[in-house]
Amino acid sequence: MNITPKYLSSLVRTVLNRTPTDIIRAVTMKEIERLLQYSDNSIKQICDIMNFTNTSFFGKYF
Repeated sequence: MNITPKYLSSLVRTVLNRTPTDIIRAVTMKEIERLLQYSDNSIKQICDIMNFTNTSFFGKYF
């Protein structure tokens, strides 16, 4: 893309009126909700799938 991260962040914020961090957080939460509702995976397995370091952090995040 040949643009700086700062410029990309600014562009995203201007166009979507949300920060990139907010967007990433929202997408992550939706994926966690989907996995909890529609999969047979345990919470520990979902933590591993979503790359959380441990279930305690997962609980605080979610």
